[in-house]
Amino acid sequence: MSESPHPAGAPLDAATARPWVQRSLARGALLSHAVASEIERFVVATLLAPVGYGDGVLDDVGRGIRAEEADATALAYLTKRGPGGGCLLVEDDLARPGDAGLGDHPGHYSVVDGQILRWADLDGAREHLSWTLRAGSSRFPLNAFVLPVSASRAGLLPGEEVGDAVVAAIARQVVAVIVSVFDAEAYVALAEDRAPW
Repeated sequence: MSESPHPAGAPLDAATARPWVQRSLARGALLSHAVASEIERFVVATLLAPVGYGDGVLDDVGRGIRAEEADATALAYLTKRGPGGGCLLVEDDLARPGDAGLGDHPGHYSVVDGQILRWADLDGAREHLSWTLRAGSSRFPLNAFVLPVSASRAGLLPGEEVGDAVVAAIARQVVAVIVSVFDAEAYVALAEDRAPW
């Protein structure tokens, strides 16, 4: 993928970001809960918002951030590692198996514990990645996860049910968690120190 003209976010204090991320994960589904149980391994925090919004305060108050600017920053962050695999997973808190039009959206989905888990490969089409992050959930909460392997290597197959053992294995592979902030106008990422960010 080509380099984005947008910076890949501003550093945040991980001790400030961790409770914010935990709050979002607590409102999520099975994968969120599995990752939350290991939250201490995520130690690098980044605000994925345009330059000038990084005052270190995380809250639900909107800042007037344009969606395309926040998304461009998030895409720069997600694609910073360059080509070579990895995927983005998003718990969709609204869609359910059997919903009309479920497969009409970009990217793919699998079923986890009766809920939809959307995914897009990091080295795939940028519009699929952007759609998955922005519209793959209600954004209240937005619980997204970055894996260093492709979705297929993680055990995800389009439209298929994912068992508890695969969910547990996926949770152990997560290298970054992304949640919404500022009335869902921007994102906060919390990553392991081994992640490329």
